[in-house]
Amino acid sequence: MSLTSNQQSSRQDWTHSKTITADDLVEATTVTAETVPLFEIPADGIVEKVAFYLNTAFDDAAGDLDQMLITVGDTDVDGFIASSELALDGTELSSAINSGAYFTVGTDANTGNQKVYDVASATTMNAIFTPVGTNSSNLLTSVGSVTVMAKIVDFSKAK
Repeated sequence: MSLTSNQQSSRQDWTHSKTITADDLVEATTVTAETVPLFEIPADGIVEKVAFYLNTAFDDAAGDLDQMLITVGDTDVDGFIASSELALDGTELSSAINSGAYFTVGTDANTGNQKVYDVASATTMNAIFTPVGTNSSNLLTSVGSVTVMAKIVDFSKAK
């Protein structure tokens, strides 16, 4: 099925995209968060928006995975995307955009503008996966896939 011009335009507006599957999660300690590096944010960069889309809910064979939470951030682990549910046994969210503290004004998510980096060196945007229940993330049965997208602008290239 082909995309409409509006859908194509919105897809082209993202500068970065990465899909993480259950196979990518290898933390062996029960109920321990796992950090997955996503994108480098340049020193003179700006993050205009961050979103995730849950392609397939995460699940385990034993049914012990009550929750699989995702946050997206840098030094503030949920600066871009606040804690969101990805597990089949939880109440999974199909998507979220700009729900983290960097994009929140008062208590209203998705109301801030962007996160500006006026620092001397680059930093990394990470996704943090936290399983809740009696399972660790590496015991998943290859079920689960989420795509994280971002629009990151590098101002140093404009100089």
